[in-house]
Amino acid sequence: MSVADSSRLRKALFFPAMRAMRYDPLCRTFGQRLKEKSKKSIVVIGAIKTKLLHLIFGILRSGKPFNPSHLQSQGIS
Repeated sequence: MSVADSSRLRKALFFPAMRAMRYDPLCRTFGQRLKEKSKKSIVVIGAIKTKLLHLIFGILRSGKPFNPSHLQSQGIS
């Protein structure tokens, strides 16, 4: 998410991204992978915010409930 994006949306996803980085297995492994690449924590949170936004959009667009095994079978994490 960039500065050109909605500031309200960025603010609304900040704390959910922090919680997802700590408790969600998919986001946790994604965050650890980014930290191993020497990314700063705020950059990792930004990447997780973008990932959450893509997941939300996909769920709303498809109308299907979230299925984490579908993401793991496609190698997306």
